[in-house]
Amino acid sequence: MEDFLKSYKRTLEELRREYPLYDVWSDNYFFTFYGQILEEQIINEFITKTIDINKTVEELKNRFSKKFYGVKKDNGDIIISFENGLKGIVNSQFENIDKINKFMDSFGWFPAKVNGFKFNEKTLETKKQTADDIHIRYEGKFDTQIIPSEKYYYHLSPDISWSQIKSNGLTPKSKSKLSNHPERVYLIKKHDPDEFIDMAKKLFSYINPKTKEYIRDYYVLRIDVEALIKSGRDKFYKDPNYMLGIWTYENIPPSYIEKIATIEVNPNQDKNIYNKI
Repeated sequence: MEDFLKSYKRTLEELRREYPLYDVWSDNYFFTFYGQILEEQIINEFITKTIDINKTVEELKNRFSKKFYGVKKDNGDIIISFENGLKGIVNSQFENIDKINKFMDSFGWFPAKVNGFKFNEKTLETKKQTADDIHIRYEGKFDTQIIPSEKYYYHLSPDISWSQIKSNGLTPKSKSKLSNHPERVYLIKKHDPDEFIDMAKKLFSYINPKTKEYIRDYYVLRIDVEALIKSGRDKFYKDPNYMLGIWTYENIPPSYIEKIATIEVNPNQDKNIYNKI
């Protein structure tokens, strides 16, 4: 790799700095360089944006056209379909998934769902054992930075997390969400109680059954986003999956968090109870 860098008269540090300015589809000089660093799996050290969806699909087809049987753009996402060898195909296309995931990651896209379920290795392996094809939905890692329009935003959290939140605040994570995202803290605008209840029930339904046994309530947490911005924690992004949502990859300290309500999440009762504090 070092010899390659010298021969192309670029250092890795220069590449980190200049990468967003390059156009890998018209500059053959850089494209060869790009291909080499992709093989070395170090591109994530400097990529800072999601590559345009059209260019990503074009390059995906150029590099992997025979490694999958379908690709389509859907509401800003990319869906790639892989054929299952169990249906009589000599070679399953599933063996190409890891390689394509790495490629998509290098272009700023990540696997969010597989056949409609949150993407993770366990779910992927389960789907591989069926006779079905696999369809993976990829979403952009890097969304549009925004200035939040409200002073307060809200976050729902199970009661078993409250002790840690009081001590450490809200920290980015990817668990208990409807799709697999890079680590983030998700916030939403104010809703009426019934809408908060529906959200809590949905989040609760995705929790591991053993963990559910220890959860009685979901807490509605109010976040002083205006104060966060004044403190310098000003990087917020639009949630592409929810028009009233935003996210941040920064920690939110306890001093900006207030518990304002509890929601009883008992699957044996018809109506969940919303209690203001």
